[in-house]
Amino acid sequence: MTQSRSSSSQRQAQLADMIARLRQAELDWDAEKIADWLWLAQYVDGSSVQPEPAEPKVDPPVPSVETAPREATLPPVASAPRPSLTVPESRPAQEAQAETNSRGGIPFQTPVPPALRQTLALGRSLRPLMRKVDSHRRTVLDEAATAERTAEQQFCMPVERPAKERWLELALVVEVSGTNVVWEDTIRDFKQVLERQGAFRTITIWYLQSVGGELKLFAKSPRQALRQQARSPKELLDAAQRRLVLVVSDCISDTWRGEALHRDYLALWAKHGPMALVQLLPGHLWQRTALQNGLEAKFGSWQPGAVNEKLFFQEIPLEIAGGLALEQTLEAGLKLPVITMEPEALETWAKMLGGGGHSAAPGIWFDPEWRTFLTVPQVTRPAQAEGNVTEEELAKLLVERFDDSASDLAWALAQLMAVVPVSLPIIYLIQKTMLPESQPLHLAEVFMSGLVKRLAAKPEVKKSAGRPVSCPVYEFVSGVRTELLDSADAPKVEAVLAKVSAYIGQRIGRSIYSFTALLQLEHELGDAAGEEVVKFAEVTREVLRSLGGD
Repeated sequence: MTQSRSSSSQRQAQLADMIARLRQAELDWDAEKIADWLWLAQYVDGSSVQPEPAEPKVDPPVPSVETAPREATLPPVASAPRPSLTVPESRPAQEAQAETNSRGGIPFQTPVPPALRQTLALGRSLRPLMRKVDSHRRTVLDEAATAERTAEQQFCMPVERPAKERWLELALVVEVSGTNVVWEDTIRDFKQVLERQGAFRTITIWYLQSVGGELKLFAKSPRQALRQQARSPKELLDAAQRRLVLVVSDCISDTWRGEALHRDYLALWAKHGPMALVQLLPGHLWQRTALQNGLEAKFGSWQPGAVNEKLFFQEIPLEIAGGLALEQTLEAGLKLPVITMEPEALETWAKMLGGGGHSAAPGIWFDPEWRTFLTVPQVTRPAQAEGNVTEEELAKLLVERFDDSASDLAWALAQLMAVVPVSLPIIYLIQKTMLPESQPLHLAEVFMSGLVKRLAAKPEVKKSAGRPVSCPVYEFVSGVRTELLDSADAPKVEAVLAKVSAYIGQRIGRSIYSFTALLQLEHELGDAAGEEVVKFAEVTREVLRSLGGD
């Protein structure tokens, strides 16, 4: 019995030593991988491993790996030299590591989870638009009609019929504004959903931007091509009225203040084809955008793909009044269906566009004179000029206002965002792991609430078309992070810290099993730590101080 206990104790010590060597080699193996390794070791013949040649070769030698004997025992630790567990790097990896060391930092990559989830449900919501119609350009041979006519005429008479093709083309018009960086990933994912669904014959992307006070339409993103010729909005018109125009915007920029957008673009497209607005903000925030200048309504359609002028009101807004007759007023105004990037809203609008009058889509009706477009409410934080309000009082006021108006998921997301630096890729990671039911609309609530401010842009983060592109940096308003952390649950805060710390360790090739290990790593690396690691460590310290205790 004593000998059995001694053997078991010796094996435990050997196993612990082996796990320690794995961690030293930065191999973060779990129990299942270690068990598989030990099981495989008993079937590997040690004699089959050839010794390294005595004379060196031109190519770098690959280090040999010692194998365990056939017996199901751990390899001896004291008598044999410890095998090297480091993995040889390829030449590109070595060059990249040398370049990184020359910059004085450690490699770090931020996660890029999808900004738009429920992509499968979004794609399914577009099924009412997946129909085939007769083409106006292409024809195919009608074999049955050709055979019948040939038999009647006694000589070959080919008969052609219109080829079947997808019903609609799509022109996606993206407004370029100061808040575009918040929606960049969301719009990219939405575009991918539209492309992969296959509901549209062609998809083209256009960009609407105010340049020098003048609204212009471009065929390429201004970030990709600085010098490009402005295009006419009439290029989006289709004589067959089979081109759908979707305008993507949050409706809070200065573009919505003047009449140029509505007279030269929206009204023009609405007269010559179906058009809708893809609103990036949730419905309860529309009253803080340019949409508050119109009247909420529900629109229906008797025919598929009807132009906006031919949409009918399911319910006529009671507020409609004026000098014109009611029918003339309704006919002259702009009927603008408004949809969000949610499966339910997208499906309701798609059914309405499919015609039949059975479905009604929400939207906004605007006055024909555009009188109310002269002012657009700005999404700003409360005025600090009301008395001498301190930063702490202002932060408390902002958080209280957000708590009263925000949805439950937006409030929960803001609390989790307070645990980490305000970085969009990290926020997407939190949404995916901690709040899978949250949507981009909930993130929009946080960014549009005044809790977050924009700092100076980084000089260079990524490149577009070979040119460096500056990336805006965001941070909570002073004192807001502390207010949010005070109302957050400690277990959720620790869970976020653990997940993000483990991810950082995975990216930089270090084993970080807890958020306290992140602080130790930052202390060990010193000046060699990357900027992202330092930022995470600073926020982690603030979070730990708010939690209290040792």
